[in-house]
Amino acid sequence: MKEIIYYTATNGKCPFREWLDTLDNIEQKIITRRLLRLAQYDNFGDCKSLQNSELSELRFITNKGYRVYYKELDTIIVLILAGGDKSDQKRTIDKANKYYYEFKERYMQND
Repeated sequence: MKEIIYYTATNGKCPFREWLDTLDNIEQKIITRRLLRLAQYDNFGDCKSLQNSELSELRFITNKGYRVYYKELDTIIVLILAGGDKSDQKRTIDKANKYYYEFKERYMQND
């Protein structure tokens, strides 16, 4: 079983949850169920490591091609950073990388 944590900025906002809240209920359920499968069964499904990044993405086969960007911190913790669709992929990856580096500065200073 994996523990999922969500990146939260210093201002208390969670970019992933804010993005998820903009989707309709069906899309939210699809993504939430996938994260539940990841947590309960260690089943990432369609995913891949990003080039030139420490992050990976969960890929969703939908009209918009949703992506959720994450980092496995160890064998049991997955940090969810950001989400978006194929149309804004580059910008969302840039944000997710920024969030991860900020997270590392705050919590992983000894790494």
